[in-house]
Amino acid sequence: MTKVQYVGRPKPIIIRGVRNSKQIKRRIFKKASKVVSSEVTKTSTIQSSVAFASKKNKNVLKRPDGRDNCGEDAYFLNSNPKSNNNLVFACGIADGVGGCTLAGIDPSLIAWRIMECSKEISNSGVVDPVDIMNTAYSKIKKEKEIFGGATTAIVSTITKERGKFILRCGSLGDSSIIVVRDGRIVLRSKEQTHFWNCPFQLSYHDKDGEGDTPNDSSVYTLTLEKKDIILLSTDGLTDNLFDRDILSLVTTCSDYSKDPTKTISTLLVDKAYKKSRTPNATTPFSQNAPVGLLSARQGGKPDDITVVAMRVV
Repeated sequence: MTKVQYVGRPKPIIIRGVRNSKQIKRRIFKKASKVVSSEVTKTSTIQSSVAFASKKNKNVLKRPDGRDNCGEDAYFLNSNPKSNNNLVFACGIADGVGGCTLAGIDPSLIAWRIMECSKEISNSGVVDPVDIMNTAYSKIKKEKEIFGGATTAIVSTITKERGKFILRCGSLGDSSIIVVRDGRIVLRSKEQTHFWNCPFQLSYHDKDGEGDTPNDSSVYTLTLEKKDIILLSTDGLTDNLFDRDILSLVTTCSDYSKDPTKTISTLLVDKAYKKSRTPNATTPFSQNAPVGLLSARQGGKPDDITVVAMRVV
């Protein structure tokens, strides 16, 4: 079932002293270079980029195991699925549940493994995102290489069917998918939580029949159009930036270059990171916090932030 939300065209963002795409890129990346890293992939049909910032070690871009230092977040991009069907692109994003650290467990391990297995499975030609997550989840439990931990997860695929691009997405937890078209949000996923700040999650230690599973994911389907911008993000973005702010940034950056995905992902992460460090900021997280939690109702929410941006060519 597709959840569609329309938002009016935003006012453009004015960046002083910026008149062209080269200037906006220099201005953005000069400010954000110590906060985020970005990976860019291109195909004949989909442009994509990922940017991230770790709340603890923002200047360290690689972990000791060679993975990107997204903190407790993880992602995958598969711009060239090795399958013979109509799958042209697959990607995903995961957010390890920070509470696991209280038990001495690194939640990023299960987040990364879910994403790595999902990428492998997408190469086998599986198109349905929930099927991909189910297979990945079953695989890591059978491997018995990770003990404990929990993570949210989003997996998205894009297929070409009868000349049209079809987006499919399975979302478990409070990460988000947003699709922007012609200055409007035409798809916005809804966060899944058991209660405030407790998202649906995949747990390694859950016994069969207990806890959340990939089958609990919300499923979204949308026929894409040329120049659509698709965003996958962990809640570090949407807890610190309102949808209207995200929409304004995306709409403004979309007009500056033929491939704006790197600019969009980098600028969104940079702005969310700064907002998360602003004590008196009004944010979605502070507005939605229970009345009794005064500390949570003030300022931004320090968190790992990861954004995957895609554009239909």
